[in-house]
Amino acid sequence: MTLRIASPDRLPRTYRALPALEKLDLSYCALTEIPQRLHHNKKLRSLLLNHNALTLRQLFRGHPSLQQLELRSNKIQTVPEGIAGFPALKRLIFTNNEITQVSPALAQLQQLTEVAFYNNRLTEVPEALYQIGTLREIDLYYNQIERLSPLVANWTHVEVLYLSHNKFFSLPHEIGSLPQLKELYLSNNRLSELPPTLAQLTTLKVLRVNNNYLNEVPAPVFELPFLENLDISRNKITEVDERLFGKQNLKILALVGNEWDVMVRDRLPGWAERLRKKGTIVHLNTFEDSVEADR
Repeated sequence: MTLRIASPDRLPRTYRALPALEKLDLSYCALTEIPQRLHHNKKLRSLLLNHNALTLRQLFRGHPSLQQLELRSNKIQTVPEGIAGFPALKRLIFTNNEITQVSPALAQLQQLTEVAFYNNRLTEVPEALYQIGTLREIDLYYNQIERLSPLVANWTHVEVLYLSHNKFFSLPHEIGSLPQLKELYLSNNRLSELPPTLAQLTTLKVLRVNNNYLNEVPAPVFELPFLENLDISRNKITEVDERLFGKQNLKILALVGNEWDVMVRDRLPGWAERLRKKGTIVHLNTFEDSVEADR
C-alpha cells in the first residue's frame, strides 16, 4: 500500500489502521518534525519526507524495517545520533540541505547501499561513511571537501562515486583499491594529477575529470581496458598521446577547452575522425557539447 498526503491538515492522527502500509510520501507537507507514530507500521519500507522544514533535532524513535528514507530539501544541519534507529536502511538521501556535521552513529547502518549528501556544506567526508562496507553508490557532489582518506579502500563494493564540485587537490593512492568501481566523477575540483593506482580500476567505464588543472592526459587512462566515457575537457593539457584515439571501447571522448600545442591542435581532427568512424562521439571544441551536463 502506498499513501500520498498532499497537505499537513490531512495527516492522520494514527497510522495503526494501515497495517499493510509499505510506502508513505509526506513530501511538501510543511513538516517540522517526523511523525512519531510511524514506528507502529511494521511493514513500512519507504518514507519520503522531501521538501519540508525538517531539522532532525527531534528525530523520531526509529523504525526497524524501513529501507528507504528520503529527506531532500529540508533544513537539516546535523545528522544526529538517532539515525542509528533505522538499522535496515539501504537508501538514505540528504540532497539539498545545510549539513555540516554527521554523527558517527551513521556507521551503524551496515545494510546501506546508497547515500547522498548532494549539495550540502560538508568540509570533509563523514568518517562514518568509511566504515560502511556495503555502500554501492556515494554522492558527495557540491560540497567543500578537500581530501579523501586512505580509508576509501574500505569501499570494496562501491560502483558509483560522485565527487564533483568540491575542492579536492589530490586523491589517495588507495582510490585504486575499489574493485567494483564503474563510474568516477571528479569534475570541477583542483586536481593537477591523478594517482597512478587509478590504472588498477579495471572495471571503470566512466571517468569525468573535466574542469580541473591537469597538464597532461592522466597516464592511468591508457591502462583502463573497459573505459567507455572519458571527459578531460577544460584542463591545461597541451599534448595528447595518439594512443588515446586507439582505445577500443571508448564511446564518448570530450577534449573541449584545453591549451593544445599548435601541432597537436592540427592533428586532433584527424585522430578524432578515426574514433568517429567506429561510432565514438568525440567533442573537440567549445562549439560542441561536453559529455553531458553536470547535475
